[in-house]
Amino acid sequence: MQNLRGAKLFAGFGFLMMVVIAALGCAIVALGMVELIESREFPQPRSISYSDLIRLKPNHGWFEVQGGLLDVRNAAWEETVSTRSIKRAFVPLYDARDGREPKAGVLVETKDPEVLAAIVRSVPDGPGAQMTSRPVQGRVPAFGRSRIISGRMLSQHVDLRPKLKPDFIYLAEGEAPSTGSSLGIIGMGTLVVIMTSVITMKLIKEQRTLAQLRGGITSNR
Repeated sequence: MQNLRGAKLFAGFGFLMMVVIAALGCAIVALGMVELIESREFPQPRSISYSDLIRLKPNHGWFEVQGGLLDVRNAAWEETVSTRSIKRAFVPLYDARDGREPKAGVLVETKDPEVLAAIVRSVPDGPGAQMTSRPVQGRVPAFGRSRIISGRMLSQHVDLRPKLKPDFIYLAEGEAPSTGSSLGIIGMGTLVVIMTSVITMKLIKEQRTLAQLRGGITSNR
């Protein structure tokens, strides 16, 4: 009888785990669907001015921003610990026409070698600020924005929070929505849901078998 109770508890725990994993699979499918819809909506990057980007504040999409000024000297970055080289940088983007705003409305994540090299050459206490004016092509992620807004190199530390508007737009340069990757994500999520469904059906069958055995033991008494 104790063995039956143990098996029942184990099956119940397994059923709960399958429900959680199935929910995760559904979330993965939903994520893939969002990217698939975005890739159909943005087959090519849309050209947009800095001022229009700030005015429209898109929460997703693939854009080429014109008229922006990258503030390289006030960038933050993420390092490779072993080599202390910069993996990617987070650069405030201002309106090139209006000069320096008090706070930037756009934060650009970039792996552009020229920008990374400029950051290495930049000296925080040196004269002048390094500003780069060029189109920035990238993606506004559909799910939130990066929280990495501070970084370090050697003994220097840069904190971007005082330089950004509270509702700044996050733009990942070089990224684009992909139909292929979205279909892969949907397929992976669907596979997870199918596998958990099969295992759940097996657990339900085992529960029924245990119930029948328990009923047989009770009747024999």
